[in-house]
Amino acid sequence: MMALNNKSSWLSKSHSGLLVLAVLVFVAAALSGTGYANEWWDVRTAFQILGVSAIAAGGIAVVAIVTLWIMALKRAHSEGRLARGFISVILFTACLGFAYNVYDQFVTAQIAPPIHDVTTDLTDIPQFAVLNPQNPNNDDWEIQHKAGYTNLKPLELDMSVEDVIVKAEKASVDFGWHVATMDLANGRLEVTETTKWFSFKDDLVLRVRPREGGGSIIDARSVSRFAGSDIGVNAARIRKLFAALQN
Repeated sequence: MMALNNKSSWLSKSHSGLLVLAVLVFVAAALSGTGYANEWWDVRTAFQILGVSAIAAGGIAVVAIVTLWIMALKRAHSEGRLARGFISVILFTACLGFAYNVYDQFVTAQIAPPIHDVTTDLTDIPQFAVLNPQNPNNDDWEIQHKAGYTNLKPLELDMSVEDVIVKAEKASVDFGWHVATMDLANGRLEVTETTKWFSFKDDLVLRVRPREGGGSIIDARSVSRFAGSDIGVNAARIRKLFAALQN
């Protein structure tokens, strides 16, 4: 009987300890981006905190699954505390999901070209008129761009220049982007997207020109103000806006 009680006590303490660690991991992960956004620390420190949090979350999830998950649910059921058991399952599953998400971002960063400036036209690159993302590219930027984004092309639509700009402006507002300028006469739209977590700012310029025979030719350029790999977000932003224009 004493051995059973000791086992139960160990299980309960281990279970409670993992719950506390899981909560602390999510607090640390949340603070990584919040701290950078509020200038408590630099981006390198923020990513280090995020990376350690992800590793810890993965470890907690594995330990919970291997040693405690099933036993904790059985114990919770026998003691009439099934709600707590399900809460722990949800929290440990969230730890595993968080760890996988960070790992997936890491893998994406290895696949995406290590650039932060993406455009649909490398020959006549769209230029910003109002926004000014002062973030110079590396010398091999064009080579990296050509290799990584061969399918990123201008968009052609049977719409007037003005209609395209108006539709793009509405889509940008719906996305939660800040519209810096909307120039119907010159076929230009400039917007900024701010990420909710780290508050990174990326700028996009849309250039719309009349197409011979009617319609419009649409080019875009999206630039991150933070240097380094953008993990493919700028190309994804252009495709997102283009998809909205085609709907």
